[in-house]
Amino acid sequence: GYGPPEGVAGTLLMESRDDDPVAQRRAARPHVDAIPRKGAATAPAEREAYTGNELGGGMDREEEKRRLQQQMQFEGDVPVVKPRTENDGRPPPAGDAAEFSRVAREIEERREFLDEMRSAGRGGEYDAMVKAQIAEKVKELEILDSKLEDQAASALANPEPEPAPE
Repeated sequence: GYGPPEGVAGTLLMESRDDDPVAQRRAARPHVDAIPRKGAATAPAEREAYTGNELGGGMDREEEKRRLQQQMQFEGDVPVVKPRTENDGRPPPAGDAAEFSRVAREIEERREFLDEMRSAGRGGEYDAMVKAQIAEKVKELEILDSKLEDQAASALANPEPEPAPE
């Protein structure tokens, strides 16, 4: 028959035993179909609407990136840089005529420097930079020149009365 071969005592592999721990665990578990599915019996749960990130509506993302980059760069101790004012590091404004002569001197100094570099064989390195600086100073001169002309024209149009001799 269908029993164990002669001389072999015991149970067949297919036979269940009551002291089998695996079979006991399987019997204790609920069947897959008995496990309730999320939202299967009830209506689908309301999902929270996406409201964006933690940044406020008025927060600038680029500014926040810049702030965080600086924080990482300076390891948390971001130096405070005060904005420059109009005359930072410059001498106090003098008269337009004195300013005109100062700018003219700076242009001459730059031309001399460029001539020295050319004679030393290094003019190519500084040529574009110095010419750009000279062009900038020439524009300054033109502005100062127009101011001086305006002042001269207004002085001729409205002469100041000379004080009476005492």
